[in-house]
Amino acid sequence: MENEAIEYVYGLELLKNEFQIEDNIEQTTDFLLSNGQLGERAPQIYQELGTALSFLLQASSCQWGCHSNDHIAENLIRRLANYSFATLRLARLGLYNESVSMLRSIAELANLIELFTVSPTTFIQWSTATPGDRWKSFKPNEVHRKIIATHNRPIVDRSTYAKLCELGPHVSPESALFSHQHDGTVYVGGEFSIFALLLILNELAIMVSACLKLCGHFVKAPDDKIKELTKAGEVLEETATSWLRITNYEERIKNENLKEQSKNVS
Repeated sequence: MENEAIEYVYGLELLKNEFQIEDNIEQTTDFLLSNGQLGERAPQIYQELGTALSFLLQASSCQWGCHSNDHIAENLIRRLANYSFATLRLARLGLYNESVSMLRSIAELANLIELFTVSPTTFIQWSTATPGDRWKSFKPNEVHRKIIATHNRPIVDRSTYAKLCELGPHVSPESALFSHQHDGTVYVGGEFSIFALLLILNELAIMVSACLKLCGHFVKAPDDKIKELTKAGEVLEETATSWLRITNYEERIKNENLKEQSKNVS
């Protein structure tokens, strides 16, 4: 049987249709989160991310006093907060691969903030370097190496960063074919996937929680605020899980697909 011809729309009508689909996905996401249909962990992570981002906004806007004239440290925290908001917004619209791309940017910034916190001299070097020297000395692999040299563990390890790159901006033939759906269905534009939403919330929680425990020291916040930031980071960290990570995500999707196939056969 011949395939039926599909009638496409163009111009403003196309944009209106696509944005309406994304709006519907956002409404569905909100409904499921607020009505407990995504389990207990996802709403907890979502709520604690709101608290965490509030603290980041306060730290980035000198709410506890200014400690420098250039505000470079505060602006790095501001960018971390903005990246996080963008990550959540894209995920709510069903644009999950694009949200993973933002997570990759957060991963780079999180490791950079960690390095500057545990090795303050590197912050001075980074701030005063020429663009070429800055990239050479502080590209992601170098930042990872420098953190290890301080006997600390990077917030985002190499395997996690590599997977974020593969499923985000650095498309491979394999990742281009990858779907967030159990049945392998691929959509153009927004789609809805519980697995993808949970993945992004979890990865974001892990990165932001670690940064919260560092950023108070980084912006030289008062001791009482450092304690608040650390506590908020610990609470957010406790909501996250190792069960669903970017490093095992594809395997989890495949396993769920096999379960569905097994149910259909039986």
